[in-house]
Amino acid sequence: MLRDALEGKMGIRIALIGGGAAAVSFIDSLLRHAESFERDVEICIYEPGNLAKGQAFGPDLDCALLNLPNGSMSIRTHEEDHFLRWLESQPIRHHLAYSGPDPADSFSPRRFFGQYLEANLRVCRETAEQRGWKVSVHEETVIEVAEAGQGTLLVRTGCEARSYTHVILAIGAGSPADPFQLKGTPGFHANPYPLADVLPGLRDPHAPVLIIGTGLTAVDATMGLLHLGHQGCITMASRNGILPQVRAAKEKKPLSHVTEERIQDQVTLGGVLQINTVLDLLQEELKAEGSDIETEFSWFHPSISASDHLRYQLERPRSNPLQSILSRISFDLGDRIRYFLSGNAARALASHTQRMKSLQSPMPERTARKLLAAMDSGQLSVLPGLTEVRFQSKAFLASIADEEHGVHFVIDATRTSPGATHGRSRPLISSLRSNGYTTWDLSGGLRVEPRTGRVRLPSGDTHPRLFAIGEITAGATYYAGSLPAVNRGADAVASALACMHSR
Repeated sequence: MLRDALEGKMGIRIALIGGGAAAVSFIDSLLRHAESFERDVEICIYEPGNLAKGQAFGPDLDCALLNLPNGSMSIRTHEEDHFLRWLESQPIRHHLAYSGPDPADSFSPRRFFGQYLEANLRVCRETAEQRGWKVSVHEETVIEVAEAGQGTLLVRTGCEARSYTHVILAIGAGSPADPFQLKGTPGFHANPYPLADVLPGLRDPHAPVLIIGTGLTAVDATMGLLHLGHQGCITMASRNGILPQVRAAKEKKPLSHVTEERIQDQVTLGGVLQINTVLDLLQEELKAEGSDIETEFSWFHPSISASDHLRYQLERPRSNPLQSILSRISFDLGDRIRYFLSGNAARALASHTQRMKSLQSPMPERTARKLLAAMDSGQLSVLPGLTEVRFQSKAFLASIADEEHGVHFVIDATRTSPGATHGRSRPLISSLRSNGYTTWDLSGGLRVEPRTGRVRLPSGDTHPRLFAIGEITAGATYYAGSLPAVNRGADAVASALACMHSR
């Protein structure tokens, strides 16, 4: 009764911490539940910079492409072509053919998606105002979330503290990792973005460059250098030297072995699932689809070169059995598998994070072909075994597989998980821990209840008013189709709030 009286007095006030794609998707979803709410809603977005588009989708070089085709980019779970339809209505639509003849299967420059997000946030704010709702933006950094009493939460910034009925964590990526403590060293760039601003600062187009990391960010940095006509040698290096795989065609054929029923059957009496059980089911699925199991798994051997693996994939365009199977595992089933994995199994899976990310966050075929051409020409090397980078005598020395490589410039393309960030979200993350709100998985992701997005407390219960969506729930591993995962989380939170406050 007290809660109802309080909310009736102050209304439904939602603090949305983070103003990127996850925030836009959430507001759009909440508005589609608007008829369910018995009271007006106020949404306060906390975002000190890059509202809507975030860093990922800001103005940049056109070689920085989306990693999902246009026809699969959307802020709406059930409207995959939402972005494509917007794009086709814009004067920029001639760019649809940037990486392929079919607009739906093409990969547009990421900055266009940023414009789409900005446009949709404007529409959301206008729609909210027409309904009597209010959407405001505080260009402030949140440093703490705490209990405020009487069933509300306090959101504190460096400027002031405000009370809300609900708080939603939609924090983006973590900070640059800087694994070799090079910050402040001449010639070291802690973040490659925006590529258009950072890469021209290398000045010498013939200088050798080291890119720390071999994931999608490293690919972006490499493509940016090639796009700008860099002539010097480029080395991408990491501990594993694993490149993102080439995006294969999306299949709709249902899985016959990695299914809800088979997973449930394999859960032991102790309520846990072993990693070998999951691998056995995966192998059964590969065999049933006519794939050679030994061949597919052989590419995971550390001795396989990145160029050989890339060439193998490009010789079989749009076909990748392992990637195809993983992409067809539903979000719900994926959540169940992760939930039932034993502690040892979860640790074993976490040890293969980079392999999983390479499968689940692939790159466009056009990008892969440009990388392979640069590798074949000798300009680009992709190497495993990076153990040290140090500054010495006005240059850098990198230890890679027991060999010393001298370079003039170093670009860090690695990032921490949101939970381990050293950036502006660090005080907030620390407050969540110290105030006893959070538990984290082995990949550094915040544990939430998938059905509602409520944050799981250390006790195992869920917090009734604290929610999380987006990258903070994924940690070091951002699972297949990151934008669809964000949308799903946004829908879950919006549905939960609508159920709580239905007429």
